[in-house]
Amino acid sequence: MINIAICDDNQLFLNSLADTVSHLVKSEHNIFKFTKAKDLLNRIEDYSGESIDIVITDIEMPELNGVNMAKELKNAQPRIQFIFVTNYTEYIQEVFTVNPVYYILKPVDENKLSEALEKAISQLSESDKRCFNVTTKNKIVRIRLDDIKYVESYSRKIIVHEIRRNTELLMKLDDFEKELPPYFLRIHKSYSVNMNMIRSINNNRIELFSGEVLPVAKAKYPEIKKNILAFLSSQL
Repeated sequence: MINIAICDDNQLFLNSLADTVSHLVKSEHNIFKFTKAKDLLNRIEDYSGESIDIVITDIEMPELNGVNMAKELKNAQPRIQFIFVTNYTEYIQEVFTVNPVYYILKPVDENKLSEALEKAISQLSESDKRCFNVTTKNKIVRIRLDDIKYVESYSRKIIVHEIRRNTELLMKLDDFEKELPPYFLRIHKSYSVNMNMIRSINNNRIELFSGEVLPVAKAKYPEIKKNILAFLSSQL
């Protein structure tokens, strides 16, 4: 099931675009409609609801524009695919900081929209491949790397804190880290964090976009801060 959010402050256009998208997407899907970027942002940041896979959004909207919304969402949930639909061309350079699937000018060309949706779904499929299986207690647990916020170690277990759930595994953090890509960083003897999820680092603490705060090893704080800043700079 693919969950698609569409955001545009023009209700008539929003309804028409939703109908077109529903017609073009061949796989099972849900469509959620929003007239305000803030409402969509709040909906996605509420981890208790269903996840959103694709966001189709206008740019110029009241209170919060589509680009700034996308920047916040991209940091919090890197897997989301963005398609911008707008009347304006002057935002192209800024838009590409969130690596969008497509930038479509209104009136919407149905062929371009179809191509954009196909590309977004293809990239979601590639994201799904960035998973690994962990065998523990006679069961196999499949974990998507992009959904991990951080991994916590205690006693002889670890807790994998994901965007929508927590998974407890009977294994050492050192062993689990061998499966993780370079954007995970060990910040403490008991914590490894996904640097894509970091909002800020200050005073030996890291705050995530989810609001959670993690401790940083005091002795290694300067080195850890340097590594995080280097990673974040590389994402600009």
